[in-house]
Amino acid sequence: MRFASLVFIVACHGTDSNVLTGPDGSSTSDTPPATGAWTEVTSGTYADLYSVWAGAANHVVAVGVNPGDDVWPGMILLFDGTTWGQTPYAINLYGVFNRTAVGELGNEGSATYWNGSTWSSRFVLAPGTLHGTWEASPGTYATGDNGRLLYTSETGIPGSWGTLTSNTSEVLYAVWGATSSDVYAVGAQGTIVHNPNAGPGVTGPWNNQSFGLSTLRGIWGSSPDDIYVVGEAPAVILHTRDRGATWTQATLPASAIGLNAITGTSANDIYVVGATGGLAFHSTGNDVWTTEQLPTTKDLFGIAIAPSGDIYAVGRGGTIVHKAP
Repeated sequence: MRFASLVFIVACHGTDSNVLTGPDGSSTSDTPPATGAWTEVTSGTYADLYSVWAGAANHVVAVGVNPGDDVWPGMILLFDGTTWGQTPYAINLYGVFNRTAVGELGNEGSATYWNGSTWSSRFVLAPGTLHGTWEASPGTYATGDNGRLLYTSETGIPGSWGTLTSNTSEVLYAVWGATSSDVYAVGAQGTIVHNPNAGPGVTGPWNNQSFGLSTLRGIWGSSPDDIYVVGEAPAVILHTRDRGATWTQATLPASAIGLNAITGTSANDIYVVGATGGLAFHSTGNDVWTTEQLPTTKDLFGIAIAPSGDIYAVGRGGTIVHKAP
């Protein structure tokens, strides 16, 4: 495995009948609207923010890219409960989960690691771009170009990453697991791969459960038997209740041009964002989706919910929107 390092350490400051209703009432639902209102947060940056992770109400991380900045092409924001601190970084960053952020510099898939006070020097994992990451217990997964699927059981230790055989050459944009070994990755051309026995040193294959031709951007589940995938071109919400043996597809309004990210707190509380003209999609279960008005019409690329119930979504031009519990 190739490994390289750029010396750079900076402190971080501070077939179901699926229905999705619109505010015009074109479809009806007796599902009550979610409580609370979305507000826009001043991020202090114009970087495009592609991913967000919320470990606590006072520990939220967002990462992205500064278009046109050749010196500090990446951006890391850290919210401490009061302010959003900025750390310009030497990698274009596209994914973050807990302590790990991934991206690309010079066509080298790269990562950085938060040690509790600083972000590490970048370390190179593979050719191309890394798009998504998910931390399990133990270990961390990352996905990227050409079906790239990586794993380390020693999160934060450079040189500990290994390559897994994903059995696809399509770009993989996101990864998530019901457990540390029951893991899914999704990507271009409707690609969904699943391994119920994932991790290093295992012989079980990654099974192809692909659906349609959309570019699948996000995945989340409330349990091994309740998993959602979202994507774009065309926009899609997919749902499986049988570990990917079958997928059902929601009926979407014209506002859903593209869906980029999904998260939730339970099978009865799920959120989706994307290029939706100022709307977030919310489900309280049973594959019924309603819309919530956002204070921005900019494209959103990432969403996360903190244990406190605070919801953050991030997107184009430094956009951050927040919904209090």
